[in-house]
Amino acid sequence: MISFTRADIPLIPEDVAFAIAPCAGRELTDTGLRSDIAHSLFSHLATRMGFGDADITVEKEIGGRPVVIAGDERWGASITHTPGMIACAVNRKGEIGLDLERTDRSEHPALRKRMLSSGDDPDLLDRCSTIQLWTIKEAVLKLHGSGLRVPMKTVALMPVDDVRNDSASKFIPVVNRTGTGGNMGIGRNDSSAAVRPGKSEDRTDADSAADNPGQVRDASTDVLVRARVHDLEALVCSGRIDGFRFALAWQIP
Repeated sequence: MISFTRADIPLIPEDVAFAIAPCAGRELTDTGLRSDIAHSLFSHLATRMGFGDADITVEKEIGGRPVVIAGDERWGASITHTPGMIACAVNRKGEIGLDLERTDRSEHPALRKRMLSSGDDPDLLDRCSTIQLWTIKEAVLKLHGSGLRVPMKTVALMPVDDVRNDSASKFIPVVNRTGTGGNMGIGRNDSSAAVRPGKSEDRTDADSAADNPGQVRDASTDVLVRARVHDLEALVCSGRIDGFRFALAWQIP
């Protein structure tokens, strides 16, 4: 049984969507099983965008970047996995980069320093945890197509003016689907439970989320940043789902 979760998040373009599924054990270590789960997630996203499962194929470009062929359309795609969860994203209008990490992941003391760029905005760095910075920069490198073959310090992060508002700091409705004929549930959209910009990261239990795939997910977004790596400029949406940090990156048109 796979629990699908798709967040309708106002900070990301309507042509960008992502889904997550709890996974553990062999699902994480077996490449074939991970591929099957990823294909199921891509099929789920395609169905929500008006394409049936029979209409899509998942291919790999040179360098390993995935691409989804849906009918006559070619969609940018990205896959990521971490203990307890696998996630996929698509972009109908270009490439996409996605990263997902547990918020309770252990951190080497020197990790943050190795990620920093001279072009990073100091105020933005002060608001972001180390795991948040990691997900943002890795998502940008996956969008770029280089992945971690390129040092994270090559990615410079800058603020985006006039994008933060109440809708960006509230819990976002999330659809949860268990199995092929499971129940649909809507997560809360409760302004009284807002995650305000700059608030320290809540340490939720990622293991509990993975062990209970039928539960409705809470998702929130808290920052949108501008990023530059080499000749590519991107926007990155950063947020949380249960005990996980995620970041989605797409190229600035």
